[in-house]
Amino acid sequence: MEWWGWCASILGAIVLIAQGIKAIRDIIAPALTMREKLEKVLEHDSNDLKRFEEINTKFAQQEVTNQAIITGLVALINHEIDGNGIDGLKNARAELLQHIIERR
Repeated sequence: MEWWGWCASILGAIVLIAQGIKAIRDIIAPALTMREKLEKVLEHDSNDLKRFEEINTKFAQQEVTNQAIITGLVALINHEIDGNGIDGLKNARAELLQHIIERR
């Protein structure tokens, strides 16, 4: 074979190897990008779960505070109706103050 035939064969082999590497990279690339996306989604999911737990805790605290406020309102209504019930107002005030102090 002449020198140009050898050069063409070598260049053909280089192109064949390069195309094989490119094909393997094209096959593997989607799996790698999916892995990166999955890691991001899992990270966001764990962050969201933490946020939901914080929100649920805040809702529970708010529910307790709402109950204390409702108790105070009932004590005020009872006091307005019968004019007595100062002990109920004092208890409601103590309960409200306790919830305000605990909340901070």
